Amino acid sequence: MRTASKHCCYLLASLLLVACETSVEAPYNPLVDYEQLDPATIFATPEPQLSSSYTTEQLSRGRYMVGLLGCGSCHTDGALVGDPNSARLLAGFSTGIAYTSPFLDDDPGVVFPANITPDMETGLGSWTMERLV
Repeated sequence: MRTASKHCCYLLASLLLVACETSVEAPYNPLVDYEQLDPATIFATPEPQLSSSYTTEQLSRGRYMVGLLGCGSCHTDGALVGDPNSARLLAGFSTGIAYTSPFLDDDPGVVFPANITPDMETGLGSWTMERLV
């Protein structure tokens, strides 16, 4: 009886090895679970306003970064809920975004995307380079 049990274990192990060798799993493809953004939340990058405080190169770099990072998706009213107000492009969003889980934390963190336009009173227009960095 012990010999039969031993042969059964060998047979089972052999079958498992054959099954493992024949089922080669394909490498992970990140495009399989890729989710495309709603085009309503993708904005054209605005032209920078000329400024005596910043060089043309700095303004071009800022425009590039705004486009690359998709700043308008958070800093434009309504964009996160699929109803963007293009007249308020980059002028801030009145709805808070949780950056910690309200299910795990007693006091979850919430951020309200600020006005990042060059407006001197309500945006970043009066900020120094040190404050921006």
